[in-house]
Amino acid sequence: MLCAEDISGLASDCKNWNTRFNKEARLRGRIEKALVKSEEKLTRTKNKLERLEQKYEDNEDRLERANESLKATVKLKNTILRLRSQLRIMERKLVEKNAAEERMRSEMASPMKIRLNNKTLSIEDGRRIASQLSSDNDTPVNPLLSDTLTEPRGPECDSQSDKSTGYPSRLEDMPEVGIDTKDVVSTAEGVGTPSSPPSGVEITHPFAISSREAKRKQKRVRGHKRMVSRDDNDMLASLDIKGKKKEDDEVVMRLPQELKSISIPESQVIEGVVHYHIVVTVRKGRRQQRWSVLRRYRDFDSMNTTIRAQLSSNVNIPEDLVLPRKYVKLFFSHTNETFVEQRRSQLEKYLKIILNRKDLLVPDVMKFFNDDAELIDTMVEDKNGKLTHIIQDF
Repeated sequence: MLCAEDISGLASDCKNWNTRFNKEARLRGRIEKALVKSEEKLTRTKNKLERLEQKYEDNEDRLERANESLKATVKLKNTILRLRSQLRIMERKLVEKNAAEERMRSEMASPMKIRLNNKTLSIEDGRRIASQLSSDNDTPVNPLLSDTLTEPRGPECDSQSDKSTGYPSRLEDMPEVGIDTKDVVSTAEGVGTPSSPPSGVEITHPFAISSREAKRKQKRVRGHKRMVSRDDNDMLASLDIKGKKKEDDEVVMRLPQELKSISIPESQVIEGVVHYHIVVTVRKGRRQQRWSVLRRYRDFDSMNTTIRAQLSSNVNIPEDLVLPRKYVKLFFSHTNETFVEQRRSQLEKYLKIILNRKDLLVPDVMKFFNDDAELIDTMVEDKNGKLTHIIQDF
């Protein structure tokens, strides 16, 4: 039998155990609450991290679009500067042309004069000299003399005199005709003939453009016009050649049944962004075409969104049709070779799944394989019915 001391000892032990159990229960409750709070905090942190990742991706896309817009703006600015330069040249040439036309009109409006050895005579004085010479030497004046004097036939003439005409060849031998004979020199050989103007006579006339300076100006103007026209023609010819080449090299896949194979043989880093070379093979009858398109991860993401948005609810999308996971570039290098190779393999698997499901190849997805395509391999049928390859660089 238990004595009183044993009973009191057991009661004391039970009381201690009860106290310890209560403490442990309270501690366990606090620990569970702390765990719940930690899980909630971890969930909020994950959500915040996902939002930051999405925001970073959006900012990256926005920055890339801004860079493209900046490049286009710089290109447009250079084009505007070039056009302004050409416009200034054309305006200067137009001013020179207007000045030349103004000089021509002023020359046409001014009275016509004849220069004899740096001496200026009017047409009437020349006619009086010719008539006086004719009456003194009994030599009839050519009836075309007046036409020759009023309509000059050339810019420069020889200063030799024709002794056979009977006209005086020196100033001292010229008769008085109401003007100073010292201002007159001998007439030219064949005076009065339409094809040979008077010798030593320099005639200024708006339609007799004989000045070397005028010719040089005309040559410069023609050279400028030719230069501009050549540039325009070269540009048009280049555009025409590019257009024809584009028509010749155009490869378009219109039906899902034409798509035979898809592969991603390699990747390329361009300005810090990873691009994947997608090789597409299409067969139309006995003719096979093969081309390459360059795509980045966000293009795949956009196509994946298009597939899931355009397909009806009764179309079952394969469960393994999933893109590789996104990573934040702030904490992870997207240009790491191991990571790029792993993602390339996963993207190739993703495309092969689409290839095996023709119902997933909606028109917008077909554009993913057609836009910016560059022909690299064409199979044609020869005379013997065999398929031969024609390789083109890209």
